[in-house]
Amino acid sequence: MEAEWYYYKLRERHASVPEGTAFELPMDQVCEALACTRRNAQLQLASMQERGLLTWEPGRGRGNRSRLTFRASLREPMLDKARRLASAGKLAEARRLLEPLGDDALNFAFGEWLSGQFGVHRPDAGRDVLRFPFYRPVPALDPAMVMRRTEAHWVAQIFDTLCAYDPDRGGLRPALAHAWERDGQARRWRLYLRKGVRFHHGKLLTAEDAAFTFRRILRLNGEDFVLRDLQEIRVLDDYSLELRFGRPAALLMHALCLERYSVVPSDLNEETFARLPVGTGAFRVTGNDESMLALEAHDRYFLGRPHLDRIEMWVWTDYDGILEHAEKLAGSQLLYLETGIGSEGEKALSRLEAGSTYAVFNLNKAGPMQDPIFREAVDAALDRQAMVEELGGVRGMPSGSFFPEGSATGDSNQHAMDSDPAARSGETLRLFTYAMPDNERNAAWIRDRCGEIGIVLEIVSIPIEQLSDPAVLAEADLVVAGEVLGEQPDLTLIEMYRMTRSFIPNLLSPSLRAENEKAMDACMSEISAERRIAQLRSWERRLSSERFLLFLFHSKHTASLDRRLGVNALNAWGKVSYKDAWVKPAKAEDWPHG
Repeated sequence: MEAEWYYYKLRERHASVPEGTAFELPMDQVCEALACTRRNAQLQLASMQERGLLTWEPGRGRGNRSRLTFRASLREPMLDKARRLASAGKLAEARRLLEPLGDDALNFAFGEWLSGQFGVHRPDAGRDVLRFPFYRPVPALDPAMVMRRTEAHWVAQIFDTLCAYDPDRGGLRPALAHAWERDGQARRWRLYLRKGVRFHHGKLLTAEDAAFTFRRILRLNGEDFVLRDLQEIRVLDDYSLELRFGRPAALLMHALCLERYSVVPSDLNEETFARLPVGTGAFRVTGNDESMLALEAHDRYFLGRPHLDRIEMWVWTDYDGILEHAEKLAGSQLLYLETGIGSEGEKALSRLEAGSTYAVFNLNKAGPMQDPIFREAVDAALDRQAMVEELGGVRGMPSGSFFPEGSATGDSNQHAMDSDPAARSGETLRLFTYAMPDNERNAAWIRDRCGEIGIVLEIVSIPIEQLSDPAVLAEADLVVAGEVLGEQPDLTLIEMYRMTRSFIPNLLSPSLRAENEKAMDACMSEISAERRIAQLRSWERRLSSERFLLFLFHSKHTASLDRRLGVNALNAWGKVSYKDAWVKPAKAEDWPHG
């Protein structure tokens, strides 16, 4: 323990004694307050005195009692220590320092200081630093293994893909590959790479890196929805390679825009790569731990150096103590309001997500989930509009589809049930979700609603990496999760339905799984995005009609913005695209409206 902690415990015990007032204090009371031995108590008193926190006059001889004088308030030394730790990038240590004390006033004061550290800063002339809080660390930034939208967003800042999707034009544009061509059947593809592109560690990009990327994805996931039919990779020269597929791969270049297929260096360090990735992107990672993710601009970025010089994402679990000050500081920071707490502030960008939170039943496990009447009973118990209104927060509107335009504005698939077969079973069913405050609130709401009709649910909340394990999913009776659609919503859904570690395909019955494969094969062979989306809408209606897939709500994602940050919209992930953001001068005033 630190001297500040011991001082807090001793000062708390004698809170009524003013600073600067000497009072008698027997050594045994010091030991009791500090919960340590006499020897250690003497050492701690000496340390506190050395730091100017108190004055200690030990009693000398018989009848002479020890005297103590406090030189600081109860909370200031701890608050100062926590500030110094946070300023040094040790937020996790600051949290561990304050959390055990359970002092609301101390936490509020630290939260107020912490909130003032966020936003755009210019520590040096012309150097722009964006600093913002986030409610969890992001240790898994390996593109091949990315599973969550926040990680996918960071991957897009750190890496590049061979080609990119332009949402404004609705088409493809060159990225690391400046050109590509295919044979008449789309079984053979040739990719031509740009010259002079460098990874963050200085290595020049070559066709070997692209080939390594493909082989690595197949090694990590042999059932990859795009590459599983890849039969041969040929490096033609330093900047050209050829891919040969066993069946037509008409959507290859569209799929290669996805973050999962970002090109990685062939000399990467597998042990550290997920936490400290190396890419070609606009920003390079300089630090990533439980306290902070730090990135610096890639000065040699082939598409042009980004305007921001540094980004710091400070990790503060669930935004504890920060959101209390968000309204006061609105317009002076970047704050992602993802936990359903807080307000949108004075200046904010919002986006209703394409995608949905949903519940699915495990149709591979014996139990009442196999009974369609039971599934209908659960469906009828979940009033989506009530869920949105009662839980609030990020819940934007009830959903009846992954596509907002396909969702009804009122109740979706709601109907009354005359009887409840589950109530007679007497079973306790296990509802799995991945650990995240909002997910756990969703699961608790579903548990309570099911409880009203006699269905008993036990909530199991585990990290998403564990939940995506097919062996873990097999233990679930019901899963509550969500899917956010990217810039190419059809590709996001095809990937979701095809991934071996995805929730929905793993829980399908054998017959529905066969139908799923057939439906996705049809989507993969369809060259029209409009027709692919129509096919996907048809497939989700099929799963909904079986009451296997229960859509719940669309989320509304909001970012409170620093007024000086030049950004006009959130991307598909509900985030600010940092590589496109820029900073306005501090003296620039907003233009008058009208």
